[in-house]
Amino acid sequence: MKNVKVIIVVFFIAILMTLTQAVYASYHNSPGSLICSDCHTMHNSQENTTPEGGEAGGPWENMLISSNPLMLCLSCHDDNSRGLQAPDVVGNDSRGLTERAGGKFADPEVKNPNGHNISAFAPGLNDSSALCLQCHFGGSFTDAVVTCIYCHDPHGNNNYRNLRWATNPDDSTVITALVNPSAEGLAVYERANVRYNAPSSQNSSWREVTNICVDCHHVFSGKDYTDPNGDGIYTKHPVLDSGRDAFPTIGTGADTDVNHWIEGSGEGFSIGRLPFIVRGATTYAEAGVVSGDDSPFCLTCHKAHGSDNRYGLRWAYTGGTGEGCQQCHNE
Repeated sequence: MKNVKVIIVVFFIAILMTLTQAVYASYHNSPGSLICSDCHTMHNSQENTTPEGGEAGGPWENMLISSNPLMLCLSCHDDNSRGLQAPDVVGNDSRGLTERAGGKFADPEVKNPNGHNISAFAPGLNDSSALCLQCHFGGSFTDAVVTCIYCHDPHGNNNYRNLRWATNPDDSTVITALVNPSAEGLAVYERANVRYNAPSSQNSSWREVTNICVDCHHVFSGKDYTDPNGDGIYTKHPVLDSGRDAFPTIGTGADTDVNHWIEGSGEGFSIGRLPFIVRGATTYAEAGVVSGDDSPFCLTCHKAHGSDNRYGLRWAYTGGTGEGCQQCHNE
């Protein structure tokens, strides 16, 4: 009888350990499935001692278990000491992915010429003037700092990657991209398992992912900036911007070789085909169709977080046309 009791106790301990591992393996930010204690302490204790690894020395603003939003995000999204199923967004990838769709940041408080500068001292979203003044009237993009919650809603919003606009975080417009439906776990963050779509016309009900880039980098897209004279002679490289009725295609671009793009081999393709947008696509399969109607967009050439190359480029631009440029232009 005693042995039976031991077996039962061991059985229930095994179940408990399995459930605990399942909870820790499913950390994520999705409406309806948040675990509040992942990020907040209930009683605003003076010294946080949560099992999730809260930062001692509080209380912190909004009863966070870390001193600021950036460090809280990085407690899950950097290194893999806790064995979480969360993408590593800083430095070398500890999760074993081949290539992260969003790229990578440098360490916090390090000026990064290869991507965005992340900082625990970035202005809060409630201080819109400080947010804008980082670049306007005295600042520059090279010095501007960001934090995760500028672009991602920590409580989830059902958009792709919980994306949102820093200057209007409450905007309910849907932001989409398409993930391979057969991908599971961390594989959903693989570059090879993500494709991109956009409205086929100026449709205000949803937007492509790079519409949030325009929130800060607004002078790099839109007809008024890329073709200010309206004569088809671009002063800046055209990119798709559905919010400002800009829908350039590779097949009608200036000095492009559409057949080379469609063939997908030879000059430029040693780095793999660059990302592109298929307007009007609603499925992952549709967003993978290669044609002259494909559109270049911000992520064609840049990684959102950063890369190993200057300006977050997907290839090392060393003066000439560069490999990525050759995929469309083949000169």
